[in-house]
Amino acid sequence: MTPSRNIICRWSSETQGQPRTYLRCDIRSGLEPRPRRPSWCDVDWALGLSMASVGKASPTCAGDSVFQGWRPVLAYGTTWRKRGFTCRSQRIGLTCRNTEGHGFFLSRERWRRF
Repeated sequence: MTPSRNIICRWSSETQGQPRTYLRCDIRSGLEPRPRRPSWCDVDWALGLSMASVGKASPTCAGDSVFQGWRPVLAYGTTWRKRGFTCRSQRIGLTCRNTEGHGFFLSRERWRRF
């Protein structure tokens, strides 16, 4: 969780029964600007961004949220690393990367994938 408590991430080693590492970061304020909803997403859209340990990040389509339960705070200027993921918390926002260098920047005002 970022110090502002606006962004919370969850790391998982299993997604829908498949063993793979996965990172999902939700933002309370939602993605701004809001991306266009794809036709296949029939639940909540653009709660945040998600990515596997390989491949590109994408806006999250999910019927749940990671804003449940307690999460440790990642202080500004601090970096978190786990199984191929790296996230850096700064006052301007959160930047996360995977093993291939793909990732995202997430803040209240804007977001981008790289």
